[in-house]
Amino acid sequence: MPNSQENMEKENVMTKPINHQVIKTEASGIRLVLDLVKKPADQMIELTVGEIDLPTPAATKEAGKQAISNNVTKYTENMGFLSLRRVISDYIKKFYEVSYSPESEILVTVGASQGIDLTVRALIKTTRSLVLNQFQHSVWYYKIIKHAVY
Repeated sequence: MPNSQENMEKENVMTKPINHQVIKTEASGIRLVLDLVKKPADQMIELTVGEIDLPTPAATKEAGKQAISNNVTKYTENMGFLSLRRVISDYIKKFYEVSYSPESEILVTVGASQGIDLTVRALIKTTRSLVLNQFQHSVWYYKIIKHAVY
């Protein structure tokens, strides 16, 4: 068995230049569950990491091919496609009887993590205290701490 002091020194050399918060970061609960789940593929739909494990629908594949053919391969506007924001605004008005301006009050994100991150950044002031519950994504914790403390 190698000397434990020697192992500690090797570990310290390898991790020293890395930010201590990164070293302390634990795997998210979702990733841990994903590693533990042993399932027959035909008996479960996996939603643990934010993407469904079903085959991509043919219409989605065709839309992707068409977008590439039409050179629609660039980033969207910062708030997302206005046409999509208009559809979202119409949906909210129809089903919830609330009006939001698609031009200035609706923002489309790539997923829940980005939406939560932006919301936290918009609401937390560095002079306020913050109480955290256990988050599913450990990266949220470090983003919140970084934003609130620094």
